[in-house]
Amino acid sequence: AAFADAMEQRLTWDAPLSKGIAGVLSCRSMVSLATTLAITTDDSLASQLGKSTCHGENLEAYAVAHACQRAGVSAAAVLGATNWVGSQGRAQWKANHAEVARRSAEGVMAWLWQGAPGLS
Repeated sequence: AAFADAMEQRLTWDAPLSKGIAGVLSCRSMVSLATTLAITTDDSLASQLGKSTCHGENLEAYAVAHACQRAGVSAAAVLGATNWVGSQGRAQWKANHAEVARRSAEGVMAWLWQGAPGLS
């Protein structure tokens, strides 16, 4: 048996596409995310994540970015923050995910209605 090659540790979204979306959504910044194996529910582990250069945790974004990069497909993500990372995260997510999803979808629709700037 052999171990697979190490995965890339950093991926970037398509810059023109990201800037086009950010411009329509009036985002103040684009951020770095950590991808963990599961939701971080331990506050001491969450504080370690907070000391990194990452601004949040997302379990799916890396997989999408990796697949798109390997396929040569331009991609970007619109993500809304639903909760703080840590012991209260699940309860906060349950309370906030529907509204955050609605607002994120409205942002994507606004980007589309403005002609999808950055999409080549």
